[in-house]
Amino acid sequence: MEFIYECENFLPPDICKQLINKFETSEEQQKIGQVGEGRVNINMKKSVDLTLSGTECDMIRKFLRNAYKYYHTKMCLEDTTSEVNISNPVIQKTEVGGFYNWHTDNDTGNNNRICAIIIYLNDVEESQGGTTDFKFPDRIESIQPKTGKLLMFPSHCTYLHRGSILKKGNKYIITSFVLYHKNDKLTRIHEDILDEYKLKFVMR
Repeated sequence: MEFIYECENFLPPDICKQLINKFETSEEQQKIGQVGEGRVNINMKKSVDLTLSGTECDMIRKFLRNAYKYYHTKMCLEDTTSEVNISNPVIQKTEVGGFYNWHTDNDTGNNNRICAIIIYLNDVEESQGGTTDFKFPDRIESIQPKTGKLLMFPSHCTYLHRGSILKKGNKYIITSFVLYHKNDKLTRIHEDILDEYKLKFVMR
């Protein structure tokens, strides 16, 4: 799966447990899962979310910035790492029956998103659902949640994906985005990268 990157054990299990505990002990800050510009749409997404702040936020953003630098190099993309930001990480808890329907991460007006990031905070067995699925013209590819695993992929229309329905247990993930500053130089670079994604998609 071109431009889709997985890294096992990106976060140690003890940090994953701490973040899950942070979620469970921050009930007042939790919100019904939102899509796009802060909209609630339970037909699209069914989860409970917590936006990180303070020490945990700074730690995760630092990890993710370093991860994006590696991803950027691995995928042989032009260097724009000094001109991007990492959005505040959000912990999402999905319970039985929860899901995030088919979508792309630039289809809700958030067109400054370059790359989507997911960190799985706990294991989900294959029989339990809760996979991250990508829909391509000839197939569907699934990513199984595993404690500490990092997943990165382009925030572009050719990377249609979903969080499949969870059948058993709970699923905890962190989501974040690599964002580019809207200046002329980086906009041109970003458009060139998107054109490359489109070309590779058509040639699959």
